[in-house]
Amino acid sequence: MNAINVQVVFRDEPAPAETLTEPWRILVVDDDHEVHQATRFALDKLQVSDRPLELLHAHSSAEALRMLAVEPDIAVVLLDVVMETPTAGLDIIARIRGELGLNCTRIILRTGQPGYAPEIETIRKYDINDYKSKSELTQAKLYAALSVALRTYAQLCQEARARANLEKIIDSGQRLKAYAGADTPGAADLLLMLAAYFGAAPDGFIADQQSGPRSLTLLAVAGRYPQEAVGSPPSAHAGPDLLALIERCLEERRCLGMEGGTALHLRSGATGDLVAWLHLTPQQTQTVDLRMLDVFCAHMAVEWQNQQLLEKLRRAAYTDTLTGLHNRAALVEKLEACRGDADCIARTSLALIDIDQFSGINDMFGHVYGDRLLQLAAQRLRKALPPPCELARVSNDTFAVWAPEAVVQPDLLRRHFSQPFVFDDIEHTVSVSIGVVHLQEALGITGADLLKEAWIALKRAKMNGHGQDAWYTTSSARETREHTRLLHALRTAFQRERLFLMFQPQVALDSGRILGVEALLRWKADDGRFIPPDRFLPIAESSGLIVDLGAWVLRSALRALQKIEVQGHPGLRMSVNVSAHQFSHPRFLADLQDALAQERVPAGQLELEITESVAIVGTDKVEDLLKRIRQLGITIAIDDFGTGYSSLAYLDRLPVDRIKIDRSFVQVLNTQTRGARIAELVIPLGQQLGLTVLAEGVETREQAEFLRSLGCHEAQGYWYAKPMPLEELLPWLQAHGGGPGPEGA
Repeated sequence: MNAINVQVVFRDEPAPAETLTEPWRILVVDDDHEVHQATRFALDKLQVSDRPLELLHAHSSAEALRMLAVEPDIAVVLLDVVMETPTAGLDIIARIRGELGLNCTRIILRTGQPGYAPEIETIRKYDINDYKSKSELTQAKLYAALSVALRTYAQLCQEARARANLEKIIDSGQRLKAYAGADTPGAADLLLMLAAYFGAAPDGFIADQQSGPRSLTLLAVAGRYPQEAVGSPPSAHAGPDLLALIERCLEERRCLGMEGGTALHLRSGATGDLVAWLHLTPQQTQTVDLRMLDVFCAHMAVEWQNQQLLEKLRRAAYTDTLTGLHNRAALVEKLEACRGDADCIARTSLALIDIDQFSGINDMFGHVYGDRLLQLAAQRLRKALPPPCELARVSNDTFAVWAPEAVVQPDLLRRHFSQPFVFDDIEHTVSVSIGVVHLQEALGITGADLLKEAWIALKRAKMNGHGQDAWYTTSSARETREHTRLLHALRTAFQRERLFLMFQPQVALDSGRILGVEALLRWKADDGRFIPPDRFLPIAESSGLIVDLGAWVLRSALRALQKIEVQGHPGLRMSVNVSAHQFSHPRFLADLQDALAQERVPAGQLELEITESVAIVGTDKVEDLLKRIRQLGITIAIDDFGTGYSSLAYLDRLPVDRIKIDRSFVQVLNTQTRGARIAELVIPLGQQLGLTVLAEGVETREQAEFLRSLGCHEAQGYWYAKPMPLEELLPWLQAHGGGPGPEGA
């Protein structure tokens, strides 16, 4: 009882005097009228424990049973063994204990014929209190036997009431959860169970004390109080006497009563105490066992607190704390339940929505930025997709949408991300990749399997690039397994140093002078096959392995430049590609400086090639990072210009030195093919912005001459040289040091 200190005090309502002298009720069962008279005479005006004796009379076993069935609180039965039959008294004992359930009532057998005494087993089995011969029952002996029997009856009744109260208490805790169904029991359920203890319909309220007796808020109401009162202070609905009683209940931390009801104090842990007020009749309170009420209040308070704790644990287990959405565990459990419902399987689909390049965004702008972006995305989804749509955050930057198939369509879902997210008065545009599985077409047999198949669809979408979507199919599952296999092989090849660099020269179009080389990563598998870069680089990018790969490429390229210098080819620049993940990594600039220092290469001979997806982000942080890189002396080139998201305003703003025309535009020069004029537009644009323009993929003399006529500054491609390993590049440079011609010329 340490959890609560309860004492009930009924003010201005003294207990009636007759309750203190309530008589003991004794049933005399005998077919001899004189025995009844003698018993009445012997016990006249006697008391046991200051309580008088009240005699009831039955003249047969049948009449005794009828009286026992309807008369309450019969403490002792003085039962004659021999009446209408030699064993009539013994015959009804089993019915008294079993059929009538009177286990507390004491039985004293009396007989005028000792030969009809009960067996020891009968006395033990039916809890017979005593057996006396009528001839030996003098007044003193009868009084002594009754005194023992009555005290035993009182003790048994007290124990029975205690057991009943304990059972009621235990049952109340179980019912507290049952009343709330599948949800967590609320204050209304607690109020219902408190009223049930008194055998009353709920008529009252529960209030929550947060900071003091006068800072009360109604949590639940019932009976005469309107539901609209919840959330308001009790003072708006209760009189001054009741409010004073409630304040006293909280201050004294005990239960108090007054005419018309009882205030119960319930300790509610660290968040403040609760007080319940119940309107009760005197009959509902006068039989209350104060000690049991103590236990009951303590138990209900602890039980309710436990249920609230379980709810917190459930929320922690099934809720994403950042966004408030369901988490992966909750979604898997719901999907598990759906697997047994054919209609649910037939009509619903599951989509995974992944924010592209989120890890790079997080690394570059910080976790606070990333968290805010996720919260806004969750809010937008919740608003656009209300129940019965199920939403969840299943990984760092991936949301799940489980809903009817008509809702889970990639084009519809993508619309929710078409508008920029605005926070800190800045617009933030994102793209998303989407993977969808229609549950009826899924092969999985568990909720986790269904989610895994949605992941397969998402990975398939991301393999196709940013902003793509894909549906789960058995073929996509095979492709994803191949993707996983290739990633594992790539990691192994990197660890075992099976990756290497090739170098492709870059030349000046007007003079043919060699200006530098571009370092290109290559992978030769164990079976001798070359794995194309467009196969393994996207995998490295999506897995994050590109950060370590890129760092290795940078250092290897700088070491190669050292060897080129030693072989008598000074001043050439080394162009190294930098992925979006590398560029956004928080240690990128520091690692870049360390590499230059350790490899002892002048920063002016290093050029970093970044794609438009990195350069045209349009944020101050990107611009600042590029400026700091250029301050080191490193030049910046935008690779594959014209194939990604382009903004002339940002191109003019960003500190870059060179733009590289993608080979796809070079290949269609002087044709009627779509995109043929892109190169013709980009070259003067670069000139106007003061940028050097380099054309990639130059394979013919005609392409080279046309580009030169347009004013393009530099070129690289098979017309000049294929990519080659360092051991081939060095003699090539030696042979073409004065100004190269076409390869093989």
